[in-house]
Amino acid sequence: MLLTISENKKKAIVAYINDHFDKRMSHFPYAKYPTEPLTGWREQFTKPKAVKPETVRTALSWRGGFWQRKDAPFAQRQASLSVVKSWAEFADTNAFEPTQMLDFWTDRLGEGRLLSIPPLSSPI
Repeated sequence: MLLTISENKKKAIVAYINDHFDKRMSHFPYAKYPTEPLTGWREQFTKPKAVKPETVRTALSWRGGFWQRKDAPFAQRQASLSVVKSWAEFADTNAFEPTQMLDFWTDRLGEGRLLSIPPLSSPI
């Protein structure tokens, strides 16, 4: 099913979001999920070869509500360990196009085993 939205409705949606964004974001738990590290990581991860394994580990612990927690789910811990171990190999491949990255990490982490990404052949 194809959904279409008129230009006027698009503008109305954008206006609504702009009007309510600050109010909604004021409820975001910044203490639990600090955004400051994201700015640094965003810059660091643009040069994958320069990213140290500890930075990868720390960035992965930020995601999914397990910031600095030791009791992350087993699958998340295993995926994080695999990513940290494979990071140097990934950086050396120069496979930085989205499809190349997805192929690399799917090969390393397994399709659906550790990643919650449906197989490319199945419908979403």
